Amino acid sequence: MTAVPWLQASRLHRLAERQGDIRGTVDETGVRLATAYSSASHNWHLYSRYVETPELFVLLSADKSAVGFAVLPKRAAVDPEEVDRLRAVLDRRLVRADAAEAPGSPRSRSRGRAVGRGVASVGLLLLGLLLFFFAFAAVQHAAHPGRFPGIQKNSAPISAVMPGRGRLRSPGLGGSYGG
Repeated sequence: MTAVPWLQASRLHRLAERQGDIRGTVDETGVRLATAYSSASHNWHLYSRYVETPELFVLLSADKSAVGFAVLPKRAAVDPEEVDRLRAVLDRRLVRADAAEAPGSPRSRSRGRAVGRGVASVGLLLLGLLLFFFAFAAVQHAAHPGRFPGIQKNSAPISAVMPGRGRLRSPGLGGSYGG
């Protein structure tokens, strides 16, 4: 599983090498990419957000599983003003992914709710497993009282004496526990 991202990246790089140089055009209508062998036009509705790195602009699919993306390298720009113009077009048409994840944003709040629902689901699952265990133990104890001891009444007096004795002997957090 650890090697899967590198294997996918290696295959993607081989595919890109076979395509040759890629020329891109970005304007208010969308993104157009062309190679010696193919061309593609992507309208802005295919992308909902983008990420900027020091070397790239990565356009991310509107699909929640992020199936589609486009990579726009900054080195393709002739001068820094072109990078600024590209950033301005992207800001008008898309949402910065890091802004969408900022604390207090609607997307951040929905992620917090999703985490809360996940934790609640795990808690309910554990509670269900505990109830299943108790139900199983009760049925087995009722059907075969001698073979399955189940959860029995603890008649060992030491279980009540030892915690009380420990409380009496420890004078506080800084005290000694020996005697």
